[in-house]
Amino acid sequence: MSQMIYKPGGDTLVWGIKAQVKVVNAGERDAYLAEGWLDHPSQLFNTAEPEPDVKTPRGGRGKKAVPPGNAEAFV
Repeated sequence: MSQMIYKPGGDTLVWGIKAQVKVVNAGERDAYLAEGWLDHPSQLFNTAEPEPDVKTPRGGRGKKAVPPGNAEAFV
């Protein structure tokens, strides 16, 4: 039987955390766990920081127009 294992840092997003993911045979699992791999994705929360939310800039109104000569009043 095969099992998926996880390691922090990688290109695959698992539960909001980037991780390396491999599918290994059950007999190889213990060797990978000894090398720092994890056997459940919930364990990634103990070892890695979640990816920050990237907010895209939204459109909207631009900056207020400043009348000439009164720029100090709007600072």
